[in-house]
Amino acid sequence: MNFFAASKENKYKSMPKILLFICVYFIFSFGATAIEADDTEANFDILLNHTNYGVADGLSQETVTSIVEDLEGYVWIGTINGLNRFDGNEFKQFYADDEKNSLPSSFIRNLLIDDNGELLVGTDKGLVQFDKKTDSFSSNQISILIGEQAIWSISKQKNEVFIGLNNRVISYKNIESNVFDFKSKKIGEIKNIIKINNSIFLRNYNGDIFRVEGNELSKIFSASNEMSILDGKLIASTNHGLFEINKKQFKISNSNFTTIEVNSETGNNELIGISNNNLFKLRIRNNKFEQIKNWNFGYKKRTAK
Repeated sequence: MNFFAASKENKYKSMPKILLFICVYFIFSFGATAIEADDTEANFDILLNHTNYGVADGLSQETVTSIVEDLEGYVWIGTINGLNRFDGNEFKQFYADDEKNSLPSSFIRNLLIDDNGELLVGTDKGLVQFDKKTDSFSSNQISILIGEQAIWSISKQKNEVFIGLNNRVISYKNIESNVFDFKSKKIGEIKNIIKINNSIFLRNYNGDIFRVEGNELSKIFSASNEMSILDGKLIASTNHGLFEINKKQFKISNSNFTTIEVNSETGNNELIGISNNNLFKLRIRNNKFEQIKNWNFGYKKRTAK
């Protein structure tokens, strides 16, 4: 079974769009059905042409854990057995070995391109940074601080990087100084991290959401599918609808979204949500939550040449 897709008709012309095609196919390759929206202004049907790639085409392993595109247009694909760099035509594979500057583990959990354009690679045995000049990997001060702990999440918000570990969160703007390191055995494995003002919100793999203020930790929500930020407010999706979380919980939609993410084109003013393999654009206008667009995806399959 192939887990991602990309166009490779022209390896240089198509590279900026490759990541979009990969992600869309990965999400929507299981069909498309409609949901009843709270307030949907427009629906669109989109048919994508795509090419499948798998182990036979050079991918190291078919279970994809993470995908990013760097500033040079390369697509990096993390799997449970190896890291892959795709140039639109061929894959280059990276594995852990006994060399000093190799990956600490071939189990790639997370990837991130930081604000300096550097590729950070989170594995189940620590964090490393890719060196473009030598095609190798190196440790930085954060890597040393983490040691061989599994990296459960890596993200960035504004100019700050957040790393989620088991019962521990690390954040920094500059690895030379101002490193925040918080630990608590109550948290568990951290999947998502969001900072709003002086509060850091953590979501673990059980769906529990915690607030960290200073050195204080409090559990504020349970049974969430995902959390995100919308118009400066923390939003959680559940099987029973969307909730705004502040000092109290307010239900803002009955729709069941399995995934919600900030729309990178509009900042924190809109969300992109997924429900039943349909894609929605969401926003709050005049203190009212609304779903403003709905895309239904189909696709035509081609095999890699």
